[in-house]
Amino acid sequence: MNKIEKIIGKIVGKNYSTQWDELNYKKIPVTLIPATQGEEVKFNELYKALKESNFKQITRTESGGISNTLQERRIFDKYDVRQMGACVEITVCTFEKCARVQFRIPNYKADTDEKLITAGEYFRKYWIPYCNKHGVDMKNYACTKAEGLEYKKQIHTSDINIYDPAASYGEAYEDAHHLDFHKFYMSGLVHALPEFKPVVDEIMAKIADAKAKGDKTTIKYHKTGLAAMIGYFQSACCGYKYAKLSMIAINDAYARFDIVKENLQKAGRRLLATNTDGIWYSGEIYHGEFEGTELTQWENDHTDCIIRFKSAGSYEYIEDGEYYPIVRGRTRLDKILAREDWDWGDIFQTDIITWKFDEEEGIVWYQ
Repeated sequence: MNKIEKIIGKIVGKNYSTQWDELNYKKIPVTLIPATQGEEVKFNELYKALKESNFKQITRTESGGISNTLQERRIFDKYDVRQMGACVEITVCTFEKCARVQFRIPNYKADTDEKLITAGEYFRKYWIPYCNKHGVDMKNYACTKAEGLEYKKQIHTSDINIYDPAASYGEAYEDAHHLDFHKFYMSGLVHALPEFKPVVDEIMAKIADAKAKGDKTTIKYHKTGLAAMIGYFQSACCGYKYAKLSMIAINDAYARFDIVKENLQKAGRRLLATNTDGIWYSGEIYHGEFEGTELTQWENDHTDCIIRFKSAGSYEYIEDGEYYPIVRGRTRLDKILAREDWDWGDIFQTDIITWKFDEEEGIVWYQ
């Protein structure tokens, strides 16, 4: 038994696959090395041994699997290292055993929605066929790249801001509420251009049907795809070809949003902050124009909360005794503690000892 096989055996025990001819990345057992100080020694020992060996790099498929061509099956010793958010994984494959070793917190949850389908794939596979089915010809809405870039300049900026000065200093509000617009940008599209409503209705029906069946994957698939369309229309991925649709949809949505912001203040509510399609405010629970359960409408989805802000994209609140941290992106704390285990005040932490992956050393800790 060589050095690498001994290290692998020490870490994974019998937690490996022997299915070389039908190698499936998802079916390779995962061995967890918890992301706590001292545990990185095991991970780094394996990483450095592989790095200094004559093992080849794994060839990945477009979806992230391991290539299983005849040529690749003839390469008996191979590995790679990938960082996926707050998780670093070594995948190592020999003819005798294949294993995945992950350095992460035990209850780490990977954000996999974007891997379900790309915006371009959803556009081609669902959006275009449904448009054709309901008599909507997307060619009628196409523009040149130059025109698309001009339309982009006219799009209402995403409203993600702190409005109350005291919120900028971490003051806690004890009578805070949040109102949320339903399918915000897509509502703008179907309101301004009703011909798209049957298209959106059909996708929403698919989501409703999946909910009835408890099919969470299909729900995420269509929610992710639908939510990506307005962004895709104005992106370089399609050459900004449908940027006019994005402009129409977003500007229409914000026309109502801005009215509600103004109405809140006129009604004596304290406007705290906004987060693209929602508004935090304090005072009595507000009811007013555009309120409802349908597209283009809004509802109060959080009420009677205690809330405080670090920034417009980072805040924490307590509702019905439950604590919720909301932080855009991943933080240093995410690497060592799952958000479900965060406590009041954790969003403000600065003296956190955490880890990163270094290509020379492996896992290293720093503050």
